Amino acid sequence: MNYILVLGAQHSGTSLLTAILGGHPEIAMLNEDLKGGITNIVGKKYAGNKLIFHIQIRESFKANRFTHLLNKIARIFFPKKTVVKRPFPNSEMSLEEYLELEPKIILMERDEKANIESICRREEVSEDIAKEHIDKVNELENIIPDEIDVHKVDLQSLTENPQETVAEVCDFLDLEFEPEMLSATKYGYKYKNEYGSKIVQKV
Repeated sequence: MNYILVLGAQHSGTSLLTAILGGHPEIAMLNEDLKGGITNIVGKKYAGNKLIFHIQIRESFKANRFTHLLNKIARIFFPKKTVVKRPFPNSEMSLEEYLELEPKIILMERDEKANIESICRREEVSEDIAKEHIDKVNELENIIPDEIDVHKVDLQSLTENPQETVAEVCDFLDLEFEPEMLSATKYGYKYKNEYGSKIVQKV
């Protein structure tokens, strides 16, 4: 089995890209699976998962029942702040454990200022909290070993030139580009936003 891991900051476009990848007949994508279900997928060339750096996945620390409880307690006392900044990650697999699968990693990137503004607006947190999240994301990106295949996707390129951008992702995965991938954003409430609509309009 071959694996894909989509990673990025919160509100950087990771869910949009995940929906598009899931539209390929040879890719089975999970969206924020926290239990390690990626290893249970069969019948496709690729099994993939999407996770948010630091909030959901960290280098070596992973979630367990105790950390889940502590996160819940933190959300009670700091409901808005912990959406972006929480004590422990949610994923029960660490980045180190995912790297043992030798996945192809796709990093979703967005203009930092626009990303911070989106986090502040949608999560109702301060700019300092949003900036701290972006800094943590950058730190985690930098620890990915050179021997791991990494491809970066820019949100603006994805929305303005979807066919070309997704075709490059397919090349990275040694797959043929399938036009129906660009229609995948029509399915699922998360993707019916301005970015998903832009892509569908260009199909």
